[in-house]
Amino acid sequence: MIRLLLYSDPKLRSVLAATLGSDYSVATECNKEKVKELLATEQVDVLILDLDSTQSALAEQLVFLAEIKGSHVPIVVMTDDDRRSTAMQLVGHGVYDYFRKPPSIPELKFVVGRAHEHANLKRELEKAKNKLREAVMCDQLIGASGRAKVVYDLIRRVADLNAFVLITGESGTGKELVARAIHNLSRRAKLPFVAISCGAIPESLIEAELFGHEKGAFTGAAGARTGYMEQAGEGTLFLDEIGELSLQTQVKLLRVLQEKEFCKLGSNRSTPLKARILFATHRSLPQMVEEGTFRQDLFFRVNVLKIEVPSLQERLEDIALLANHFLET
Repeated sequence: MIRLLLYSDPKLRSVLAATLGSDYSVATECNKEKVKELLATEQVDVLILDLDSTQSALAEQLVFLAEIKGSHVPIVVMTDDDRRSTAMQLVGHGVYDYFRKPPSIPELKFVVGRAHEHANLKRELEKAKNKLREAVMCDQLIGASGRAKVVYDLIRRVADLNAFVLITGESGTGKELVARAIHNLSRRAKLPFVAISCGAIPESLIEAELFGHEKGAFTGAAGARTGYMEQAGEGTLFLDEIGELSLQTQVKLLRVLQEKEFCKLGSNRSTPLKARILFATHRSLPQMVEEGTFRQDLFFRVNVLKIEVPSLQERLEDIALLANHFLET
């Protein structure tokens, strides 16, 4: 059954309902706000706009059309010869089709049926595009290879888990993009995403950068500073290259992860850790544990869930997709 909404005089409803038959459900509404409400709740398959009953100017019709175009419900205009030019202009602005009034029933059924079929095809095409997009993209990541799909699947699985994730892979493989995808696909998506490279911060400043500090906490601390852990709030903190942390800093990070709280330098007051933390490294942490340069207890703490990002050499079939993406952008 095709659900028709007639934006017109209510008297027309009984006429159309009686002549169209049981394959059509006809409703009439002459209030624009009610029409928009019905379209938004997907209770309509085709909207018929009777220009002759509204008698509004083209500019007003265009405003109304712009307000309801987002519903993806096809709009068919019904008009007499005097307003045919207006109907044709509306078709140029997104109306699917128009027919003259009074219409013949075969013509009305044909136009409405074609509009309904067109809308269904557009929806199916959009679904197909979305499936294809999901197959080749995950947030900002691009690739359709088997290795890429494994990463996408893991990202979607861990996105809403409140657990630490260790992202590994060679430099340049997109570990930060994976972290951002996890954040963007999670319930924290609208909250801050704070990314820092542990290797880019001098050892003497790493604690102050992570935890923050009070005024006078150390030489040169002219004012208080909010650290990255606090800046992330209830969002996501991404610690890239954790393999570059010194053993001393690793001890302090381990305590934060265990206790779920931290203290600013120069303060004895604990601040709750509310952010989810994601970690990344291009180094082999198990090998570093064996060499004594990375704490084993910290490794077990951060390696709760692991995502290994393949290099481009391991997914050569994605090169064409990536090249096409960069050419388009």
